Amino acid sequence: MCPTVPPKQWRPVRIPQRVVLAVLSFFGFFINYMLRVNINIAIVEMVLAPPLDANHTLGEGGCLVQQDNLTVAASNLSIPTSQAGGEFDWDVHEQGQVLGSFYWSYVISLIPGAMLADKLGTKMVFGGANLVSVLVALLTPVAARFHYRALLFARIMQGLVSGVTWPAMHVMVSRWIPPHERSKFVTTYYGNYHGSTG
Repeated sequence: MCPTVPPKQWRPVRIPQRVVLAVLSFFGFFINYMLRVNINIAIVEMVLAPPLDANHTLGEGGCLVQQDNLTVAASNLSIPTSQAGGEFDWDVHEQGQVLGSFYWSYVISLIPGAMLADKLGTKMVFGGANLVSVLVALLTPVAARFHYRALLFARIMQGLVSGVTWPAMHVMVSRWIPPHERSKFVTTYYGNYHGSTG
């Protein structure tokens, strides 16, 4: 009679909680940075392009595009005058306000962010800030179509809640990560810069 071999017991793979925290932090900052800079990319297609001067003429030897071995007769040259771009007729000043409004409140919320993280806990502050920032980002098209000042308000709110994420994460690192692992951990959550390509 053969001895019976007991079947292998299935054991779940255990992932260390610090690894889970590092991955969640990476994607949290990835989303945070993406929401911070997305308007910088989107505004190009949101606003109307400045009108071209239809009366502009090129003199002999004038060239719109620098290319080698290109001959263009001035009498055959036409410049399109249609305005390309989006639906919003914002001047340069209004566009600058839209682009900068996020940072007006972002800077203000850095110090209160650390105090909130101490009081409420880092998971609530970091996760809640990213959630609110995403919800406000979903309202961006509605706010922009309503009025550019509504978009300013939305961007200011986004900056206010996004500003608390960095201090909250520093509080979490000081509590959860041993000193000899902190530098490795901090490099993992610098994924925010990859968010600009998303």
